[in-house]
Amino acid sequence: MCGRISCHLPRDVLTRACAYRNRQGERRLPEWRDADKYCPSYNKSPRSSSPVLLSRLHFEKQLKARGCSHRMLQWLARNSPTKEDPKTPQKTESDVRQFLPKSPSSVKRSSAVLLEQWLKQEKEEEPVAKQLHSE
Repeated sequence: MCGRISCHLPRDVLTRACAYRNRQGERRLPEWRDADKYCPSYNKSPRSSSPVLLSRLHFEKQLKARGCSHRMLQWLARNSPTKEDPKTPQKTESDVRQFLPKSPSSVKRSSAVLLEQWLKQEKEEEPVAKQLHSE
């Protein structure tokens, strides 16, 4: 259940919780956009819509900022790789290797050291973790 969140507040409570003061010091409540998409839930999946508080400047570039508004946005913009979408890039082992350290032994206190030791062993013993602090 990676990426699950909880957003269970009713819309009016969430609006009051996001109240702000404008430049004149007046207390203002944000306006909702796409309010019909908001569905309170204790268990929201990454692909569901969640409320986000944004400035009006994101929507009305030519107007001065008059305040903030709630907008429903998806937390995960890309498709899930399990859906086998042809547009989803597939990572190969060579693509992933470029992000790994070149020499795992140069990285101290890392699990990569244990992995390298395990791969080099000819016996079927488990590698022994090195002491983190030398005594």
